[in-house]
This record gives sequence, C-alpha cells and structure tokens, in this order.
Amino acid sequence: MNNEQIISSGAIDPAVIESVNHISGAHAALFWDILYGTSESIIALENTEAVLAFLYDGDNFPEALMLIRAYYELLGMEWPDEFVIIERIGELKEPFIYEFLLDAEDIILDFKYEDDITINSLKLS
Repeated sequence: MNNEQIISSGAIDPAVIESVNHISGAHAALFWDILYGTSESIIALENTEAVLAFLYDGDNFPEALMLIRAYYELLGMEWPDEFVIIERIGELKEPFIYEFLLDAEDIILDFKYEDDITINSLKLS
C-alpha cells in the first residue's frame, strides 16, 4: 500500500505521514551515499534496494527496517533517534520503508547519472 492509500484509509494521520517522509529524506541520502562510497558499485545499491522492495512487497516491514539497521551497523553509522521511534510504533514502518525506497530510487538514479558523466568525460579525454 502506498502512502496515499494509507492516508485515504484513515489508518495514519497525513501529518504523521509527512513527518515520516521528512525523516526518510533527512537520512536516506547519507545512507545511500556512504553505501555507494563503501561499495563503489551501483549494482550493490540496486541489489540492496531490490531486497528492501521485496521485503516491502511481502509486507515484511519490520524485517526491512532490520536490514536497514544492519547496514547502518556495517557502515559504522549511528542509528538515528527518529528511527528508534519508527521501530517502536509499528504502523510507521510501512510508510517509512515506502518513503525510503522512493528516496533510494532518486538517489540511485543520481549516482547512475554521475557515473555516466564520468565515463563519458573519460572517453572524451
């Protein structure tokens, strides 16, 4: 279920969804940036996104959040306080993972674009 469907169902207040969106946006870029900097691989980013999407599509929201937490630990990143709240309030996990995946799509596309520019500029040299 996407966040518009969650809002229209009345399950979660729209202001709460907006806050979850901001939390994801505030942390997703750094997460994906550090993951890319560590792996230096677009494929690693796409694989991580694919596993998160698989978990999301199967309604495995706690597991998706646990995977993100595991990555945070592996990357030596501090688990944000806002994520602790999302962990404790079960109904926030689904909209958070949804937003995190949307952010991932945009960020990975940006990395692909930057890589294409780098490759093309090397070809011109």
